[in-house]
Amino acid sequence: MSEPHPSAARGPRLILLGSLLLLLLCPTPRASAQAPEPAPADAPAAPTPKEFEGLDLQTLFEKNSEFMENSQWEYALMPLNVIIADYGEDAMDEYGPMFGVMYYRQGFCLKNLKKFEEALTSYEKCYNDFANKPDTEPAKKNPVWELCRLEMGIVNQALGRYDKAVEDYEAFARQPAAAGTYDEVGFRIQAAACYAKAGKADRARQLIEGLFKLTGNAAPRADALFRAMLTLTEDWANNNSEPAKAEKEAHQFLDLYAGKVAVSPFDMARFQFNERVLGIAQKASGNDQNTLAIRLLTHYASASNILRDLEKRAIDMAPNVPQALTNEIAKYRAMLTSPDSRDWLALLLLAACHERLGNQAAAFAIYQHCLNEVPKHPNREIILFGAMRCAMALRHMDFAQHLGTVFRTEFPDSKYAAVVNTMMLESLFFSQHYDEALELANRVRDAIPEDDPNRDLATFVIGASLFNLNRIADAVPELEEHTKKYPDSRFKEYVRYFLAASFQREKNWEKSGELLDKFIADFPQSDYLSFALMDRASCHFQLGQYDSCMARLGQLQKQFPQFPNLDVAISMRGDSHLMLNNNTEAEAAYLKARELAIEAGPSHAVILGRILLQLIRTSKALQKQDQIIQFYDEYMKDHTGGYYDAEVIVGSMEALQNANRGEEALAALEKVIIRLGSGEPGPGIEEAIGSYTEHGIAVMGAEKLYAKLENFVPQGTEVNETLRAWLLMARIDLLQNDAYKDQFPKRAAQIQVAFEELRGFDPKTLPTYIVTQVGRNLAEQDSTEARKVAVDWFDEVIRRGDSEFYPLALMGRARIIASEGGPSAMKEAIAAFDRVVRELPDKPDYVEEALVSKARLYYDKEMWKEASDVFFEIQKNPKFVKFRPEVFFKLGRAYQEQGKTEDALSAFTPFVGPPLESYVDYSAEARVRAAQIQEQRDNKEKAFRLIKDTVSRMYKFSNHPVAGPWVEKAKELYKKLRDETGAQPDPDEGIWGIR
Repeated sequence: MSEPHPSAARGPRLILLGSLLLLLLCPTPRASAQAPEPAPADAPAAPTPKEFEGLDLQTLFEKNSEFMENSQWEYALMPLNVIIADYGEDAMDEYGPMFGVMYYRQGFCLKNLKKFEEALTSYEKCYNDFANKPDTEPAKKNPVWELCRLEMGIVNQALGRYDKAVEDYEAFARQPAAAGTYDEVGFRIQAAACYAKAGKADRARQLIEGLFKLTGNAAPRADALFRAMLTLTEDWANNNSEPAKAEKEAHQFLDLYAGKVAVSPFDMARFQFNERVLGIAQKASGNDQNTLAIRLLTHYASASNILRDLEKRAIDMAPNVPQALTNEIAKYRAMLTSPDSRDWLALLLLAACHERLGNQAAAFAIYQHCLNEVPKHPNREIILFGAMRCAMALRHMDFAQHLGTVFRTEFPDSKYAAVVNTMMLESLFFSQHYDEALELANRVRDAIPEDDPNRDLATFVIGASLFNLNRIADAVPELEEHTKKYPDSRFKEYVRYFLAASFQREKNWEKSGELLDKFIADFPQSDYLSFALMDRASCHFQLGQYDSCMARLGQLQKQFPQFPNLDVAISMRGDSHLMLNNNTEAEAAYLKARELAIEAGPSHAVILGRILLQLIRTSKALQKQDQIIQFYDEYMKDHTGGYYDAEVIVGSMEALQNANRGEEALAALEKVIIRLGSGEPGPGIEEAIGSYTEHGIAVMGAEKLYAKLENFVPQGTEVNETLRAWLLMARIDLLQNDAYKDQFPKRAAQIQVAFEELRGFDPKTLPTYIVTQVGRNLAEQDSTEARKVAVDWFDEVIRRGDSEFYPLALMGRARIIASEGGPSAMKEAIAAFDRVVRELPDKPDYVEEALVSKARLYYDKEMWKEASDVFFEIQKNPKFVKFRPEVFFKLGRAYQEQGKTEDALSAFTPFVGPPLESYVDYSAEARVRAAQIQEQRDNKEKAFRLIKDTVSRMYKFSNHPVAGPWVEKAKELYKKLRDETGAQPDPDEGIWGIR
């Protein structure tokens, strides 16, 4: 920095400075602080501060002007700093206010370098230290003093000091610069923005609206008006305290003035309005002012619109199209295919706004357009995610799942991946793609730690999908885990209902009922409440709690009079009355249910069919023959080919027969039987054939019926083995009926032929009754091989589990195994009898036979200890009386063989008196053995009394095939003990056969 010049030399410099200031073109204040623009290609080379030392004032000033004209603010400061350093001291005294221009220029350069605090210092220096005074000579006045206050406002606004900036603007407005030295429209817009920031929105709007009201030559240019509109709209978009109110005000303003603004697409680009529109729209959307954002985006000029505007200008200028215009056309043509174009951001923002407003269709259209037009868009992740959300909201579930799969494939590590998985899980589940939902839920859950609450959804989908796939055994533990781990889950209502319904499907009526009661209490407004009430009623019904069942059904009917299955519910009420033998009440319920089912239309045809069946049953119980026929005719008119055909005809058969319509009923039943035998669904083939046989005898006689059963299926009709087997079984049952034995003289042979034909069937395909009957037939044959085959048939019955034939098969199998003999067979037989005892505790006859048979096996093998243990167990149970004589005798014999004489005597004692003494097959030997034991124990008197009583009572059985030899032994023992005890001969000894 050069030294200050002597005062003697200042006069000429003052004249020079004045002339320079007169030549100065003061820079126009900008509406807001702008970033420095790049220097033109032909701008002066970058200088250094030393280059300006020692230069004269005119050269320094010219250098400063040159740099400012080229927007080279940093370089422009260098000569200014030299001027201020060399001439600034006592400048006011020496040069007057005009020297303030140097500080103004310094502030202007610093402002554009965004050094706002330093700029403000320079402006304040200019304004405060170089103010014009009333007596200041015109040549020495500061020409930028008023503008300096405007610039101070701009800098304070840039620093966020809005209240201070407002003071500056208002001071400037009171004492403005000369017209033409500043942009009055720009000032209004700048000040309005500041007022808005300072919380004086009304003043801001007043300023902006004033611009729109100007007309004629005073009217601002379109770009200025658009800038003003955006300034005010930006304030509304930034209103976080009352966004809805601000949005409404913005729309009201735009309704009034937006139509007065017409900015060409190219001007939207070159004035950077597009960027500003997009920015304000983003703020508005982020502030939940989505309608405002959409409205702003209508002003956005796309690359295609800008290109059309430029091409029109080129046509107007042809053939002298400027190169700059040609370059712009090329630039925007390239943007059309560029995935980086700002246009896509505007489109995505528009889609997001529509989506937030619930216009999913519009948003989806935009997302899909982006996917189709720019498949490799930089924001493809966001586009896919948005498209999937909208597809789900529009219930385009298949497409949503496709988009989700694509997303998960292309962006597996996306921050949205978890959300996409969640959405896909819900989409798959609620669109009833349960298999896919289950597979995805398992994969998602496996990747989540056990203690992570995000496992909630996956666990729900797994359990609920298993439930809906009817994999109840797998579903229950998953649903139970969910209720324990996530009691406050948003899915808890679903889970608790599904869990209760799962137990119902497993026929655990008590557990299901307990859970349903809690569900009904906890979720009184649930969408599942009607179904829960219906299910709870079903549980009560299955548990025989018919009054409770009807109470729940009444609650259902009261709360949900429009319940779609109300006919089923009222029909269940009829079922409950029927179980309570309230036939009249049951009939009334069924009639009401019939009315509702008819109103429901074809979709309830099966329900109506069952109701008509129940009406036939109640009419039968109430002996209303005509009504039976009425409901039969109604069913046969509209429901033939249905599930209940066989039961309807069977239930109506007697009434039809009494009405001389027996042949008609048999013909109808015959068709149903053949249809069922052809594989069509429906219960009752057994009952149908049974009814056909029963009533066929009355209508056509036993012989004709048998012939019909032999040729039941029309020639060429294919039927299954089930029907063929039942027809054979019907013939066997008819032949085995002793009431018709005279009509079938060869019935034994006919029965055996039919059974042999049945043996040719695969037992797995036959009804349990028939399998059991074939097994019994084989077991009764005098053939070891046949009995072995019988075991296979009995095993098939046993394999099927609980049925009325299960006990018979279990016992029949055990009998056959026990009859085979041999050590291994005995072990298997013992196990078979133990199984009977274990599995049939409610069948005492079978249990008693099994225990006796097991004891006999031990007894016959002289396994006395084992035999006595089993016989003792049998005799303990007062219910076991069928084999009591054998049990007591063999128990005594087994004890005797073990040397347990006291126990043996206790077992033999019952044969001394009634009722066991009459069972001579055992009592004669038991008495003799008891006497022998007393003799061995030297109780000869007791032995003599017992043997004398035996001889006197049983001498008549001397020739009995079983008792005879033991009666003779008793006579010999009597004589021996009489002599040994010295007793007198009894006068009746001759009668007793004592010689």
